[in-house]
Amino acid sequence: MKTIFITLCLCLTFITQAQIQNDSVIISINGNPVLLKEFLTIKNKNQSVIVKDTLSTKAYLDLFVNYKLKLVEAKAKGIDQSEEFLKEFEKYTKHIADEYIFSNSVEEQILKDAYERMQWDVKTGHILISVPQKATPQDSSMAYDKAIAARNRLLKGEDFVTVARSTSNDPGVEKNNGIIGYITSLQTPPYYENAAYSLKPGEVSMPIKSREGFYIIKLFDKRKSHGEVKVKQVMCLFNQDKSNYASLKETLDSVYLLAIKDSNFSEISKSYSDEPSTKENGGDVPWFNNSARYPQEFKEIAFALNVGEISKPFETTWGWHILKLEEKRPLPSYDAMKTTITKTLEQGNRNKDLTNAKVIGNLKKKFAYKADYEAIKLFSTKIDTVSGNYSIKDTLNLNKVLATAGKEKISEKEFAYWLIDSKKTYRKNFDLAVHIIMLFDDFIEAKLISMERRDLLINNIYYKEEVQDYLDGMLVFDITSSEVWSKASDDTIALLDYYNKNKNKYYWDERVNVNIFICKDTLVAQKIKKELVKKQKKSISAEDFVAKVNSKDSTTVKLINKIYAKGENKIIDSFEWKENSINWENPLTAVEIVSLLPPTPKEFSQCKGTVIADYQKQLENEWINTLKAKYLIEINTKLLETIDAKN
Repeated sequence: MKTIFITLCLCLTFITQAQIQNDSVIISINGNPVLLKEFLTIKNKNQSVIVKDTLSTKAYLDLFVNYKLKLVEAKAKGIDQSEEFLKEFEKYTKHIADEYIFSNSVEEQILKDAYERMQWDVKTGHILISVPQKATPQDSSMAYDKAIAARNRLLKGEDFVTVARSTSNDPGVEKNNGIIGYITSLQTPPYYENAAYSLKPGEVSMPIKSREGFYIIKLFDKRKSHGEVKVKQVMCLFNQDKSNYASLKETLDSVYLLAIKDSNFSEISKSYSDEPSTKENGGDVPWFNNSARYPQEFKEIAFALNVGEISKPFETTWGWHILKLEEKRPLPSYDAMKTTITKTLEQGNRNKDLTNAKVIGNLKKKFAYKADYEAIKLFSTKIDTVSGNYSIKDTLNLNKVLATAGKEKISEKEFAYWLIDSKKTYRKNFDLAVHIIMLFDDFIEAKLISMERRDLLINNIYYKEEVQDYLDGMLVFDITSSEVWSKASDDTIALLDYYNKNKNKYYWDERVNVNIFICKDTLVAQKIKKELVKKQKKSISAEDFVAKVNSKDSTTVKLINKIYAKGENKIIDSFEWKENSINWENPLTAVEIVSLLPPTPKEFSQCKGTVIADYQKQLENEWINTLKAKYLIEINTKLLETIDAKN
């Protein structure tokens, strides 16, 4: 064996505890040093998992050397260069990188962003140009053009209500003129909210694609949040055809006059309100903020009241209301609202969509991303789509820069080949330039994430260590599988030979043969107690006994015959192992000790798993000894002694 125990003390005759450095060399294999830091990291990880079995530093070092020898051998055999290995490793590194990229810190940032937006209410209006559910590309293109035309009318100063009523396909436009009123965060879909909060008062958004079609959003006003309010109400509900509209209005007018004179609003609510959820508790409506799913008119009037003030009767889609403002308070703290915000974000794909958008936004800032959309539009004229797929024309200039990110210049060539490799298809009659811009955004998302993965490998020490640990683990697993595990489980001849040479290791301990009688009910159990004693006296077999008992009803008693070793069944272990004894496991189950079986050799089929494990240990020991003879191992014994002394 080439293992050489040497002292690597350099100029020092000894190493004090204070002088131990993480960059000290603990071992080297064939001249390749392994630092103390790596050894201690693995040792500490193992100690955190193995609490009861604490090994000495020397024992850990032996395991560590064996691990490193396997790693060196795996690399020597080129396992890390195989196509299959590299494919699996790349898949893992992407998965781990994405866990870092789309981390909890990003989710926390999204929660805080939502809370920050809640500090503001925005008043919006929108125009919807709908697109049929099974729309053709031409339908989508026409809808987009209509949305642009409506936007242009607004930009020229035309009245929003006029444009909305003449162009919007939103069913509510007839009633609200397209003006939604004040909203806050988490009230509308992410695409709507993001647009609304990105605008300045008076600005109009570009067309925003949704499942319904294209939205044009105008921001009318932005104000500080009114916080939360607590109100009492008198509410009279409309019937289905609103035939009670006038009579309810007349009633509420009278109730209002009564309310402003009578201080007991709760009793008035109990007497006149017919909304069941609030009537019984005196009209109390729980605390709410502007994100509550109440009609907009209801919220606006509630927030406009002063404490103690009573509103005049007003109408919503639900019925007629009178409100009294009980209390006002600011929005709760972020910590107090975090759970509620989280639950709201978890509905549907909102959290996933927001996380992805936040990550891409962060990466665009980090890499100072800039795109030349005019160049991208021009690029669309250089793409051949005759076949329905994207291909490169002969005249294509592949060198024009379409965007920059970090130090990278993203050229037409890179984007063009991404289009081809991703096998994107083009639908005729769809605006090619618009489609190319949408695809370019997809391409950039993938590009930025790829850049961030590379950056993690360079600049994130935790990610680098995790990737390196997994790489080493994969190599050791693969080579151990081929040199030990597969050989032990696949070579049946060698396995049988090992079993035959070591039969004395595979013995049953003393075992017990039992009959278990399971009775249908307590009456049967009482009868069986007596009959079992008679059975033993007459030496009747268990099978004949049960057949007789079950002659009229086959479910009366169920018989199970089993053999148990110590430790296999706690209940059987608790009985005295005495032949012909009868024990009751529970009121319905009797256990008869039939016989005691002395220690006997196990058949190969009865201990195959144990034999494989033992044979694997032998193969591994032989293999490790071969590796120790093959590679030069140097151990810093002085450093090892110092570590032991320190511990």
